[in-house]
Amino acid sequence: MKVISKNIIILIVAYFIYGISWSIITLLRYESFNAGVFDLGVASALLYGVFHQPFQLYYNGQPTMAMNKMIYLLMAPFFNLYPDPRLLLIFQSFFIPLAIFPIYGISKQVLNDEKISVIISLTYLFYYPMGGVNWFDFHYMSLVPTLFLTSFYFLLKKSYRLSIIFFILTDITNFLVPLIIIIFSIILFFTARNDKEKRISIFLIIFSTLLFTWIVMYFGVSYLTYWTNYHSISYYVLMIQTSTMEKVLYIFYIFLPVLFIPFLDRKYIYLIIPYLGFAFLNNYFPYIDPMFFQYPSLITPFIFLSLIYGLKELSNIKKIKIRSIKNIAIAILSINIALAIVLMPWGPLNSQVVCSYDLKDNIKVTQEDIALENIIKMIPKGSSVLIQDNMPQLCIGYNWTLPDFLKNNTLPEYIITDPYSHFFYNYSVYYPPYNQTMISLFNIFFMRGLYGIYAEYKGIILLKLNYSGSPLIFEPISMNLTDAKNNIQFLPPGNYSISSQDNVYIRILTNDNKIIYEGPAKGYFSLNIYYSDIKIEKIGNGIVRILQESP
Repeated sequence: MKVISKNIIILIVAYFIYGISWSIITLLRYESFNAGVFDLGVASALLYGVFHQPFQLYYNGQPTMAMNKMIYLLMAPFFNLYPDPRLLLIFQSFFIPLAIFPIYGISKQVLNDEKISVIISLTYLFYYPMGGVNWFDFHYMSLVPTLFLTSFYFLLKKSYRLSIIFFILTDITNFLVPLIIIIFSIILFFTARNDKEKRISIFLIIFSTLLFTWIVMYFGVSYLTYWTNYHSISYYVLMIQTSTMEKVLYIFYIFLPVLFIPFLDRKYIYLIIPYLGFAFLNNYFPYIDPMFFQYPSLITPFIFLSLIYGLKELSNIKKIKIRSIKNIAIAILSINIALAIVLMPWGPLNSQVVCSYDLKDNIKVTQEDIALENIIKMIPKGSSVLIQDNMPQLCIGYNWTLPDFLKNNTLPEYIITDPYSHFFYNYSVYYPPYNQTMISLFNIFFMRGLYGIYAEYKGIILLKLNYSGSPLIFEPISMNLTDAKNNIQFLPPGNYSISSQDNVYIRILTNDNKIIYEGPAKGYFSLNIYYSDIKIEKIGNGIVRILQESP
């Protein structure tokens, strides 16, 4: 019986620690309504729709399939055994760290040193740009590092059939990947160890070229031009444009943790060109942000592959001994651990820096979150519902839409709000100013009298079309004010009472200084819509209580 080596045990333990801890983090983000429809909800709906919507290549002349990430067709049968967005979060949290095993195998094959290979593999788990990939919901491109590195490992081991299978899987994860595989295949053709590898390279070039061409033709040539310079020509995203210096700094930020050693590799470093070219053509900041977003997954595997071959180049220098290479690897691991402590979401010092993930606030499940979850259960499956971007819970089994995309004259059966979320007051995506936010749409629909309040919990409201009864759930807003000046995030529609045991004068103002109430702190006022950014001023000592008497 073959004994598992100590190094493999270390990697297995590290793998499970990573997978379990990240599963907990992402699940808590989900339960606290800090995950997003963009992109967890969209990914879940895409998988769910494979078996719950008619199969159509086009509908009314428009593409209906995600040909730019066809791997979802292979994932759908497994997902639909128990369709739940949380499964994607767990799956991703355990799939991302799987890359440490092919990294170990590649490094062991190239550098012929097990300890260095373990060190490089562990470094991957602390590489801070991958923190954003795991943090920001689920994305199919997050599968790229593990799939590509596994493909390369099998190629090194001359397990060609497995290598081809994994290269094809890698190819169908993202629109840009075929371009990366084409460059890799050209490199493989000129560095092939035998004729079989040359034939594999030719096959991959043909397959990737046909795949990329098919994607472009399916969506239309405008799809390519739209994305290659999308945010450079879009007038409404000027607020997130990027400068040349920021693009240069991106290179610095992603290569600093590996001490720029990948640039010593004269083969596979070129695999970063497709993504960098795409990112630099654009002025969209998330493309060149090493944190918070999913995009580092399209460059990280090639950085680590080139790191291994860069260390190989160093080891070929006669004056540099293998002990020195090991010390360099240890230094790289130490740097990545130090950076992770500051820049990873779970980093103990991350809350102290400007670029913080705000982990504590993003994984805290409040009573309002629990109430929102219970109110969601009141919406029958199959209903049409207007939701916010922080509600991926409603993206499976519902006919959902966001305020940004609600068509004119459309009346959803239900409207659900979460005024404690950023997305109640803001757009889901960057769109022209004529788009609506949830607060504006709610106020419009509620004022028309077409909807009734079906349930309410401290400002979280579920509206039902043509409902005229009393709310099935009602938990009022209640607050005690002690300060002279108070800023209140919102007040929902309803009837309110003001009371105080002391002689206090109070004034309540909207964000545009419209007076809602002014007078002694003993009285009533009513609101027929949501108001945000409420200012409450009081003159006199004493506690003032404001209570929502009825919705």
